[in-house]
Amino acid sequence: MIVTINICIAASTERKTMTYEEAVARIPERKIPDFWMVDAVRIKDYLTGLKKGKVNKLTESAGERDIYVVTYGEKETMPRLANFNSAIAAREPQVYCDKDARKKPVILFLGPVHGAEVEGLIGLMNFINIMETGKDLRGKDYQYIQLTGRKM
Repeated sequence: MIVTINICIAASTERKTMTYEEAVARIPERKIPDFWMVDAVRIKDYLTGLKKGKVNKLTESAGERDIYVVTYGEKETMPRLANFNSAIAAREPQVYCDKDARKKPVILFLGPVHGAEVEGLIGLMNFINIMETGKDLRGKDYQYIQLTGRKM
């Protein structure tokens, strides 16, 4: 018979908490690039200056931050015979939105779903800038993406 015993000895049972100031002091000094647009005020200022995209405030987050929708292209009018919940409950989603009757493609980019997921936000802000100017926020040319988006 082989018996294995694992023993974990904790140095202390006390949990040390730190203040906000102590936590901030632990963050290393880094130069954040200008294109790294994650500040809520800076994003709002940027979105208010869009020329090609339509910006609407959708709602507020639980943290009372604005959530925006940016759209490109003309909305395709689709007749609706029921609201979403009724159509799903009836197991007939086509009465809410008949995808086969749609003539224009729809692409939805969503992000960041969680507040700390800044990479998705940076990706979206770069995509918006490409749709506006043909370049990402660093200035790299992506006109082929902009032209493809305009065809939709």
